[in-house]
Amino acid sequence: MLDRNLMGFLFAKSKFRTQSCCRLIFICLVLCLMVELCWCSCDCYRGVCSENGACECDEGWTGDRCDHCGGRARLEASTGTIHDSRGQYNTDTTCVWLVDSGMPGTSISLYLESFATECSWDYLYIFDGDSIYAPLAAAFSGPIRYNNVDIVHEVTTTSGYAFLYFYSDAAFKFEGFNITYRVDGCPMGCSNHGVCHPVYKNCTCDPQWTGYACDTPACPANCSDNGECSISQKICVCRPGFKGSDCSMVSDEGYWQVEEDKAYGRASAAVVQQDNIVWVVGGYEFDNKHNITIVRYNVADGSSEEITQLGNIPRTRYGHTAVLYEDAIYMYGGSLHGSQVVGELHVFNITSSTWMSNVTLDGTPLPVEGHTAVLYEDTMVVMFGYSPKYGYLSVVQEYNFINQTWTIARTTGAQPLGTYGHSSAMDPIRNIVYIHGGFVPTAAQTDLTDDLYQYDLAKKEWRVLPSSLQPRFLHSAVILNDIMFVYGGNTHTDSVQYTGAKCFSNDFLAYHISCQSWSTIPSDATISPDIPRYGHASFVYDDNIFIYSGFTGVMQDNIVVYHPGNCSARTNETLCLEITPGLSCQWDDDDDQCILRDQFEVEPGNTSSEHCPNIPLGPDCIGIGDCTHCQLAPGCAWCNSECKHLSECDSRHDIFCSVSVCGPFKNCRLCNDQEGCRWNDNECQSYGGGSKSDCGISCDDISSCRSCLGEASCMWCSNQQRCINSNSYITSFPYGLCWEWHTNQKNCPVTNCSLYQTCDSCHEDPHCGWCDSGDMTGIGTCKEGSLTGPVKVDDAGDAVVDMGLCPAESWFFFDCPSCQCNGHSRCVNETTSICENCQNNTTGPECEICAEGYFGDALNGGSCTPCECNNHGTLCDNYGGRCYCNTKGVTGPTCDSCDIQQNYYGNPLNSGTCYYKLSMNYEYTFNLSSNDDLYLTMINLMTSPGVSNRDIEFILQVGKNINMNITYRTNGMPGIEREIVFRANVDYYTTTLSASDYNFEDEANTTFYVYLSNFTVPLSFKVTFTQGNGQLSLIFYILLYFIITLVILLSIMGIVWRFYQLYMNRVITQNRAVELAVMARRPFATVNLVIENTVPPDIVAGTKKKYPLAFSTENCSDSKAQVATLFMQMPMPDGDKVPYGQTRFCLASALVQAKAKKGERRNSHQKTETREPVRSEACLNNACTTPSPPLEGNPDPTDMDERDLVEERPRPELHVIQNHFPASYDNAAMV
Repeated sequence: MLDRNLMGFLFAKSKFRTQSCCRLIFICLVLCLMVELCWCSCDCYRGVCSENGACECDEGWTGDRCDHCGGRARLEASTGTIHDSRGQYNTDTTCVWLVDSGMPGTSISLYLESFATECSWDYLYIFDGDSIYAPLAAAFSGPIRYNNVDIVHEVTTTSGYAFLYFYSDAAFKFEGFNITYRVDGCPMGCSNHGVCHPVYKNCTCDPQWTGYACDTPACPANCSDNGECSISQKICVCRPGFKGSDCSMVSDEGYWQVEEDKAYGRASAAVVQQDNIVWVVGGYEFDNKHNITIVRYNVADGSSEEITQLGNIPRTRYGHTAVLYEDAIYMYGGSLHGSQVVGELHVFNITSSTWMSNVTLDGTPLPVEGHTAVLYEDTMVVMFGYSPKYGYLSVVQEYNFINQTWTIARTTGAQPLGTYGHSSAMDPIRNIVYIHGGFVPTAAQTDLTDDLYQYDLAKKEWRVLPSSLQPRFLHSAVILNDIMFVYGGNTHTDSVQYTGAKCFSNDFLAYHISCQSWSTIPSDATISPDIPRYGHASFVYDDNIFIYSGFTGVMQDNIVVYHPGNCSARTNETLCLEITPGLSCQWDDDDDQCILRDQFEVEPGNTSSEHCPNIPLGPDCIGIGDCTHCQLAPGCAWCNSECKHLSECDSRHDIFCSVSVCGPFKNCRLCNDQEGCRWNDNECQSYGGGSKSDCGISCDDISSCRSCLGEASCMWCSNQQRCINSNSYITSFPYGLCWEWHTNQKNCPVTNCSLYQTCDSCHEDPHCGWCDSGDMTGIGTCKEGSLTGPVKVDDAGDAVVDMGLCPAESWFFFDCPSCQCNGHSRCVNETTSICENCQNNTTGPECEICAEGYFGDALNGGSCTPCECNNHGTLCDNYGGRCYCNTKGVTGPTCDSCDIQQNYYGNPLNSGTCYYKLSMNYEYTFNLSSNDDLYLTMINLMTSPGVSNRDIEFILQVGKNINMNITYRTNGMPGIEREIVFRANVDYYTTTLSASDYNFEDEANTTFYVYLSNFTVPLSFKVTFTQGNGQLSLIFYILLYFIITLVILLSIMGIVWRFYQLYMNRVITQNRAVELAVMARRPFATVNLVIENTVPPDIVAGTKKKYPLAFSTENCSDSKAQVATLFMQMPMPDGDKVPYGQTRFCLASALVQAKAKKGERRNSHQKTETREPVRSEACLNNACTTPSPPLEGNPDPTDMDERDLVEERPRPELHVIQNHFPASYDNAAMV
């Protein structure tokens, strides 16, 4: 059949084939369009398409396409995936997942396939249990497995549950995450390189693999061909001259080593070293222990133990410091699990393991976190940090152990800004502390810094050193072999888009102290995924650098050891002097060996190229002329009253810049707390007395959300119930201790679960669950709880399940009861959620709102009260009860007042109303179309007569049919209002109110009322009350007559004046033409000048004196006198030049006596009006042109021929100018 149709198509006529092709194309287009429409209407990522084309989302998903997480989801499969969205996640999002193995005590492994969120702001929390009250196992944030960042994480819970809570703020969003999970499996599935034990759930790795998840090659890169792989030990045995896990490094290079399970996982702990014993005091731990813990770590044998403490044990804290003085550890400051920053000083005796407190006799330490402290002689020196009350501190505090007193040091030199989370490393030989990085406040926010400072403990002097150009905070620093090693930290600075900054850094920087130069030590590719972190501690033992614990979303329980390079492995001077990051070697000619540079005797301050080859000494400091700017220049110091490079200064030179005693205090409250200081003009100044300025309220002093968010610079953390400054969020919660924050008062959350009134709103808070009343009406109570049941939280924050608070069958942690009628109805049956016949004046699908005419909170059994609108409305706000008044001008919550500002008067109480007051002889237009007019059905107007003997004309024009009623009231009928006319469904009406029918006298006080009703908005109408005035009309007409007459006269005068101007303009134009014609007939000629620099003939002996000749003469009327005109050259001293824009030439005229010729004397009696040029020696060979005869009369220029106006151009004359002035003047002459 198909073949026959195909042959018919091929052998058909062309027009039939064309029609068939068009028909086929049309059918294909229709089918494609239908498929596309069906696909677009049902493109539900995690849901199904309903009959109306909308997506019905699966549990835990939301959005028009069900493509973003939202709400709660329960996962009960043995394996699965958890991700936040299709594409980037939404801002301001809260999502919850619960992985339920169904077997308590079973392990659940969650593996991060990809992860990228906004660092330090958007967190994914993983709890080892069935609620947010379970122990926290991980808090992931930032790019962890994204682009070039690959930090492998697998989190394992052992309770049989894994509760995941994700929160994103309202700013920056990322790609999100994809997590796979397995129930009751081995770590990472043994990475496909081993066998999982069915009972113990541990891995037995293949011969070439090792590690608890069999994810580490036993012999990486086949030992780089520089060693042999030991199958039994699963390590590389390197040949001599090579080292490292893969034998890829030569002996003189440094290498890393990871010691697993050696540390107690914690962050921002205080570490004190006592020979081979390291005391780890406190720090942030996920399990949130109430009392502080102390771990004793023996570096020599790698053993650790938690110390049993006695005495008054302090609360757990992080971001504090500790120093060892004699046999006691002095612990100062810190944050109490993110809830409070303290300035406490506690002492722990390491011999008796006993705590003591209140060891201060004088002075008050500042509450601070994120600071550093070092021991110098009998003093603990505390630098910088952040205080909620005093901001970022830029001062140095000192605690004297002998006197037990606190003071603020008066420092000199540079004035660095206070920082949080910086590193401090002390050089015990030079007694200098090097401070690097940290979080620093700027003009409008906070940011990371890469600055490096040195603080001289003896002189109390600050100096600025070259910056590292790699900002970071919560990193660590130690000094070894004259090099300061800086490791790790948080380097994330992106706030708009990701540019590659790392939230967890594995950068390893080296600062050569003597050479003042920075370098970066390359990371070891074989272990680099395991070592990025921040909040760790570091110390030096046996010339090795130890990195203890730290934070990468989980608390690291390993210790990373860096073994520096070995100078002795370099066998000749050339190799010895090669620059290697992190290694500083010097050739010892005496012993003919390569040794560490700090073992080589070098004169102080000597940083010549011999000792620091190929390293520039630093900036040019000579050009800086003042001490302040000198201290701000990296590598420069003020020595001996001049700015020099730091290497050119030694201990004999003091640094001193004139600084005010109050200058170092950069905070208003800290300044005002100092004696003799006052905050003024945004700086701390000295003052002699008087009141101090008001610093305003501190965010840390506010205890409620609404009060907190009423301040512009504050933000609220809901789970901590704490108000903080906006520029301190990251420093206050560096490890995700704030689970949700707010900046808008409208979004302030409830303080406890019981304030939620519905099951859905209860489930939006991850702390809460719903306890149903069991009466099948939807009434219930929201309580703190977990999947198992409601919990009771004690004052210490511990949560215990208490089923006595709600029966198990009534507890709903994920789903809600099917019937949610809020106690005002019952559902049709047990399988539906449709409420029938809502009672108690309620309405809505779940009887959740009050019916029309009632207000109140109908949720969860609430009551509804009738609206109270004083008979001026039947509707009001369903919740607040504010009335929607139906009469224009009536206002107030219960329609109890008139809008006087809009010219409405009256009394709406006791069946009264409000009227708009109209004036006579005006037309009023009313437009009722705004949102405030939606419920109007009536407007009332009122007016009174202006005069007593004139009728009133009333006109009403309306755009639609309404009801109108006109009444009046007088003093003769007190309290009685009589009807004049009533019209229904009227759109135009006019009438006359006669003065004979109504008393318009003043004593009658007659008032007319107009009631317009039975309309809907929008409505527009015009109304006019007109009443004439006789006297005023006569005066008006008289004035109008005079005004019209005056306007006519002024118009006539204007027209006449315009014609006069046109006539005068023509006369002036004609006279101007005649004058131009007369001037055109005057004689003229061209004169050429030649300047000769000759000696005047009158001063040369034997020469005949010559006189200057006039180039033009004009005869007077009697021909006896003439006006002669000559050229003159102004004198000028020798060598001077003519000023720009000026000339030395001018024309000089004089009246001279004319000597008439004989022929002219005889005709002297004949007068002429013609001016003739006087012939002179210049007019030779008939060079001068005879002027034309004079014009007779005053001819019309329009009648003159062009030849009469233009004469023949005369032949030019040549005038020679000679010097006629003394020799001291150059080229001065007259002709």
